[in-house]
Amino acid sequence: MYWEIKRLFNTFPRASASVRTMELTPVPAPKLTLPYDIIVYLEPKSVALIFGTSLQETRSVKEFLDLLKAIIMPAEFHLQTLQDRQVVDVEGTIRPGEYIVVGEAQKYRCSTMLTFRKEAALLRGTPSGKKRKLSTTDSPEGGRCHRDDSKESAGFKSRLIARDKGCVVCMAQNQDYDSMYLYEVDSEMFIGAHIFALQYYDLWDRREYSQIVVDPYSAAGVSTSSTNRQNTDTRRMNSIDNGLLLCVEHHIQFEAHLFSIHPDTHIVTSFHPRTRYINGLTITQPWSNGNTRYPPPHSTLLKDHFTSSIARWMLAASEEYEEDSLEDEDEIPEQSTIAV
Repeated sequence: MYWEIKRLFNTFPRASASVRTMELTPVPAPKLTLPYDIIVYLEPKSVALIFGTSLQETRSVKEFLDLLKAIIMPAEFHLQTLQDRQVVDVEGTIRPGEYIVVGEAQKYRCSTMLTFRKEAALLRGTPSGKKRKLSTTDSPEGGRCHRDDSKESAGFKSRLIARDKGCVVCMAQNQDYDSMYLYEVDSEMFIGAHIFALQYYDLWDRREYSQIVVDPYSAAGVSTSSTNRQNTDTRRMNSIDNGLLLCVEHHIQFEAHLFSIHPDTHIVTSFHPRTRYINGLTITQPWSNGNTRYPPPHSTLLKDHFTSSIARWMLAASEEYEEDSLEDEDEIPEQSTIAV
């Protein structure tokens, strides 16, 4: 029996002494579409400084002009097509193409608008293209930055749930039941989003924003739990004046500035084709509570996010314009010192 098994074993093909390497073809790079389809020139032969998206030809000319007027000075102008100099009808939708600014002013120029990241980098004096590690606490004065697993942050989310009841964007889409925080498992599906991101704490300090927020639960020394534990976040970035309750998807988009909320009208403005389906929605939930213990988002903080969104997605001088991957949550990409 033994010799029979050995004979059969010897009939099997022997493996080569050398290991053969299987050659694989390279994985092709994805063919990405640019996030903009509109280019705006200030002069016929000038360098393109302003870009935009027609949101697949769903954005109105009026809305696009309003965005341009936040960038271009003076703000009295209209658009013509670059190629045939046809005046763009303000009653229609903006089409993909190249346009030129036309008006009575002798010269038009772009306002200086910076992203959060660029302005923070200028403040820190950090070199371009490098990253710096952040700790969970930033200074002896208290406060947290970027990734915040503190009890103050947990309380921040709890108060947003009490005020907003669910994802404020989904609720504006009339998805009331599905967008509300109802079950224990929903904790993983909703995020307390900071309008002014925690990672830019030093920029927050410079603007003295701890003095404008009014969330009573975020004041230093206030007891925020049944254990009588006192709040130690003296920076007050975890005030719900600086927050929105969002679902995971809309949190990612808001953090990447793919959309923003106008500080005065509370209307969603999309800056990227990915969020075209929510463009024009009116956010109402944070302002409908009426309870002074849960103040709505502060207009100054919303304005900062709105301005940063314009700087990122519409100004060519912003190094963040290219559609790249989101930054690592543990690191801050250092920023170029070139101002828009």
